[in-house]
Amino acid sequence: MAKRPRDTLDYLAVLAGETATPLSPLPAGSFLDLPLTDIRPSPWQARKHFDPGQLAELADTIREHGVLQPVLVRPSPEGYELIAGERRWRAAQLAGIETIPALVRDVGDEQAATLGLVENLQRSDLNPIEEAEGYRTLIDRGLSQQTIGVAVGKSVSTVSRSLGMLDLADPVKDALRDGQLSHAHGRVLLSLPKAEQARLAQLAIRRAWNSRQIEQAARKLKQRIDDDTRRGRRARREDPDIAALSERISGHLGAKVEFRNHPTGSGQFVIHYASADECNGILMKLNLLDLASD
Repeated sequence: MAKRPRDTLDYLAVLAGETATPLSPLPAGSFLDLPLTDIRPSPWQARKHFDPGQLAELADTIREHGVLQPVLVRPSPEGYELIAGERRWRAAQLAGIETIPALVRDVGDEQAATLGLVENLQRSDLNPIEEAEGYRTLIDRGLSQQTIGVAVGKSVSTVSRSLGMLDLADPVKDALRDGQLSHAHGRVLLSLPKAEQARLAQLAIRRAWNSRQIEQAARKLKQRIDDDTRRGRRARREDPDIAALSERISGHLGAKVEFRNHPTGSGQFVIHYASADECNGILMKLNLLDLASD
């Protein structure tokens, strides 16, 4: 793997040959102490979630030592727009200071977006879905996986595996965003159909499974699916709307569900469970446990 440049700004020389819109050389800039109120967030920020506890810790550090690394901004009609450093900017507001050191660069939209995304991805503290969405945005801007890998110091295969997270079922992606599941959990779940991904993800969260435990469960589940296929019990292809509804219900209940429709219009709605505890959990979500005492 090629060595990553030490500074995001230096890397623009590499990016310039691959972006859809050619990037101009960065002009020399100077450090300024800018009022926090004159700075606005970037619309291309890859990070969607800022942990309140981490922001509070950073704010405490800023109160004691000040902002040690300047943010990167560009001029805008309202003052300045952040290119990189939104977490420092937010923490500085919590710390109660009025100004922040900033490096001002007069760059266009394409260059600002690329700088901000690469800077965030270099830090490696995005959740797996934010990271994958950041890579996807750079690819949509014309960058190759090889170039992205050089920029963030990761192999092409690592970038490719990260992009695979975007193919997960929506409930699984939500759990990855929220930190309920890890990247390792997501990689295991990718090997399953989307409806099974959602069900197994709920079990993994409920039972606090590590990556090895969910891998074992996925292996058993795939074996069961293969056995059912060999025995001729493969489900008929569902209507796309029914399949989407099954996926949403499965993600909500944390269980496999099936709509079994007959030509006459009748059918069954089936909810599967693997244990008495799992059955009780489903009944609780349906508010049906109290019916036993009626």
